[in-house]
Amino acid sequence: ELIFDKLGMSSTTFDSELSEAYRPRTATAHNRNGKPIPGKWHIYPEQAAASLWTTPSDLALLIIEILASHQGESNLVLSAEMTREMLTPQANIGENWDCGLAFNIVRKDGMTIIGHPGWNAGFHCIMLFCLEVGQGLIWMTNGENGRKLGLEISRGLADVVGWSWW
Repeated sequence: ELIFDKLGMSSTTFDSELSEAYRPRTATAHNRNGKPIPGKWHIYPEQAAASLWTTPSDLALLIIEILASHQGESNLVLSAEMTREMLTPQANIGENWDCGLAFNIVRKDGMTIIGHPGWNAGFHCIMLFCLEVGQGLIWMTNGENGRKLGLEISRGLADVVGWSWW
């Protein structure tokens, strides 16, 4: 209620068992050979780390709010100060690559790219957005090989759109 409802994320839940309302709209996970995973998807006991069910459209609502809050234009979930704290590097994990509170932070050519990948058996996704430009992307796949396709689509989209932050 504190996040999903406030942002209108009506297709998002941490209900790992998935209620009947969500089941008809949920994709079937596929293994590396393209075969459906028995039971349609794996259920993980780690609720916070592996049980978010959502859509690209719902995640876009989250990105829009984070960008607006970061600019001091909205506080539906967090104040601008708390959003900036959440996006402040907490630990360095590589060259120009840090970890904030909930997101990875990459600095490249004067741009700050915020993101978070996700994967479970049979699913791959990524959410990326640039603080300075206010643009982002989200892709989700329901296959173990989906990461390759998603990264190729990301590169192609960045090229066609001419993203300065990519």
